[in-house]
Amino acid sequence: MGKLKIAILFLFLLASVAAADSPNKFENFPTLGRCTGSGVRLREDPGTDSEILGKLNRDDSVVVLDRFITDGDVWYEVDHPTQEGSAFVFGKYLEAVYSENYQDNPLHKLIMQLYLTYGITPEKAVSLLGKPKNEKRDTIGGGEYERVSMSWKNCSVEYVGNLLTSVVISGGDKAFGNIKIGDSADKLIQNFGEPSDQSTGAYSYQESEIVYINFDVDKNRVKNMSYQVYYDIEE
Repeated sequence: MGKLKIAILFLFLLASVAAADSPNKFENFPTLGRCTGSGVRLREDPGTDSEILGKLNRDDSVVVLDRFITDGDVWYEVDHPTQEGSAFVFGKYLEAVYSENYQDNPLHKLIMQLYLTYGITPEKAVSLLGKPKNEKRDTIGGGEYERVSMSWKNCSVEYVGNLLTSVVISGGDKAFGNIKIGDSADKLIQNFGEPSDQSTGAYSYQESEIVYINFDVDKNRVKNMSYQVYYDIEE
């Protein structure tokens, strides 16, 4: 992987290690799932006779919304990764990325809402938000990863390796989970607890070693919000 010190698919790599002894289970929704097969069908309804809405490849990520039992088989409803709406995946081909306990973590819930609001992939973002005002595509990591940056009014997002890595909200009424510009800083404490760092005046929450959520605060009011995955990939 060259100078890739922290893989952009770090969530999956960590989960693979954790799953070696005891696989994670889906207990709280929404949460992140990983496809374990190739050419796995996304279906309109939970059943093998249902219309096919697309396919997943091995290690593709999806936001898992709920669990269903049909004729004794487990199916999962997932947020469709490239178009509006949801789809269903046969349970055999999905595994939970996070542990059951962590699926209920407030920061985890916030990130899942960001995936649902701004899309886990660039294609999903366009289906949700429409054509961006600005768009830039390039490759990093010796051409191994595509980076896509898009922006709309008061909102910008970035994807690397087909995974959402950045969301910045600078104004307006766009949602950031259940937080909006102008909300009281007290609401941040109520939702996420005390911040990891408040030394610069911002409320900074560290979800993992490389994932940060920041709320800039002025006069006890949120003035902008950001989600950032800090990766180290050669330009």
